[in-house]
Amino acid sequence: MTAQETALIVTRNLFFVPRVENAASASELEVVQVASEAAFHREMDARHVPLVLVDLEIERETWTAIVQGIVQDGHKGPRVVAYGPHSEVALLAEARSAGCHAVLIKGEFDRRLNELMETRGAGFGE
Repeated sequence: MTAQETALIVTRNLFFVPRVENAASASELEVVQVASEAAFHREMDARHVPLVLVDLEIERETWTAIVQGIVQDGHKGPRVVAYGPHSEVALLAEARSAGCHAVLIKGEFDRRLNELMETRGAGFGE
C-alpha cells in the first residue's frame, strides 16, 4: 500500500486553505496547514510530503528556516513552491535566493493551483 501523499501549506491565512484543499483533493493529495517550524517538522516526519507550499506573508523567520532545512537535505526533499504579493518584489527574490523551486505571485499561484497539485510542483520554476 502506498502512503497517502500530503501537501503541507505553511500559512496563517486560513481563508485560503479550503481553495488549496479543493484543488488537492482532485489530485488525490491531502493538505495539512502548519504555521510554525516545529509543526512543519512534526508533519514532515509523520507523512509522505512531495510538495510544500509557503505563504511568504507568514513570519520571515518561519519560512526561511523551513526552506533552508529542506534545501540542506538536498534533492531528496519535497518541491517547495512559495507565493506572495506581487508588490513585494524583494520578498519574492529572497524566496528564490533561499532555494524555493518556484516563486509565484498570489494571482498566478491561485490560477495554477490545480496544475500545481496535479504535478506536485514538477516543472514549476524550471
